Amino acid sequence: YVKQTGKSLNNGLREHHSNTNRKVSSHLRIRCEDFGCDCQFTKCTVLARSGDPLIREITEAEKIVRLDDKCISAPSVFLSAKELVYLAK
Repeated sequence: YVKQTGKSLNNGLREHHSNTNRKVSSHLRIRCEDFGCDCQFTKCTVLARSGDPLIREITEAEKIVRLDDKCISAPSVFLSAKELVYLAK
């Protein structure tokens, strides 16, 4: 699970779960419909933590890029190839 808000993990997952069950055009629901999959919210793991919003955005972007098709989110910031190499160190 990758999130960059300051909400608790349980609240964020509850909101996502609610959006997949309602007729809301959320990115998550559309992805599930397009690929015929469902979300396993009980199997979510925390990939990183930070109290700093900038660090959360950078971490979110890096994880989304590295997870590629295993991640169904879009980063809120763009990281260059050089930045990704630096973060991999």
